[in-house]
Amino acid sequence: MKKQEVNIVKAAVQRSAKLDQGMKVELGLTDKKEQQRLNKTFKPFAADPIVKKAVKGKTLAKWAGRIELLDGEQLSVLQVDRFSKRTAYLLPNDETGELTTLPESTFTPEQVKELLHMANVCSADERDKLLFKAETVAAPADHWEELLATCGEADRRFLDKVLDMLAKEIAYKLPKILRKSLDTAAVMMAAIDEQLHTMGGSTAPMTKYRFETQNEQTAAWLNQLVHKLTMRKDSLRWTQESETVFTLGPAEGAVDVITLPLEAEPVLLALHELETVAQMVRICVTPPICNCFFQGVGSFLDSMKEDDQYKGYTEGALWRLNLVGVLPTIVLGEQRAKAIIAELEMLDGFFWRSADKAE
Repeated sequence: MKKQEVNIVKAAVQRSAKLDQGMKVELGLTDKKEQQRLNKTFKPFAADPIVKKAVKGKTLAKWAGRIELLDGEQLSVLQVDRFSKRTAYLLPNDETGELTTLPESTFTPEQVKELLHMANVCSADERDKLLFKAETVAAPADHWEELLATCGEADRRFLDKVLDMLAKEIAYKLPKILRKSLDTAAVMMAAIDEQLHTMGGSTAPMTKYRFETQNEQTAAWLNQLVHKLTMRKDSLRWTQESETVFTLGPAEGAVDVITLPLEAEPVLLALHELETVAQMVRICVTPPICNCFFQGVGSFLDSMKEDDQYKGYTEGALWRLNLVGVLPTIVLGEQRAKAIIAELEMLDGFFWRSADKAE
């Protein structure tokens, strides 16, 4: 990999706030001279049938090296040249032997298997070569508390900088996404509510969310979004009641049940838009945000119970109202959160008011 290409990868890594699921980096086109050099590189391995097939099909893969992140995680860099186009795939180092997909790619599981085989045959020694150390972490939400407790002052300042960078990105991108799809906003807030309980340890009243889909397309869209917003295994209590109805929340113990009828034709989001929505969920369940929100929300709830404006609201409804109106401010800051809260307030009609008490 050329120095310029390494710099492109480095810049992409430094901008990313979540790398534990890998990353795709486009490196541009290769000229005829570079293609000839590649053919010479792979020619000695042509006795291998998979390598021979790949060379003939003009799809070449080799290990370019590894990247070391601030939290000690390692990413292997797989360089793929296909029809004169070069791409780097950043892969979690301990998972490459079991991978069946590459980040944001259309390769089939069999093709991925062949690419990894080719890279291992032709460039196994290159895999451990350190390309650079990146001043970022794999997944801030999962390790934030531990990192802050063990790292030095300089690293602590940097981790705060990473969190601030993530907040800026969310504040800029998320309002446009939520404006496109109120259904996305509802699923996002339900996922945050659920994981504040299952991951954050919230003792607030729980809500069960019922999502009504009108067709297979909507059901598939919903399942994809929920999967993307699941921060840890089993952190979302997700069940299918029927062919068209899905529920998110506890089987027992919910104070409210909210039914959310989804549009027949869901607004499909691009992969980078899905990632932005997931980033908002992720940052909401980091220990520092949970602790700050839980400490302040109690006084908000107490004052709202005494306010005639909220007379008739259940405790669950008041909690959800704070999720929409207060949590984004804690996560992003008052100015950055304004546009997001404005979009979330469009959920008024069904997110916190139209709730049935659980049986």
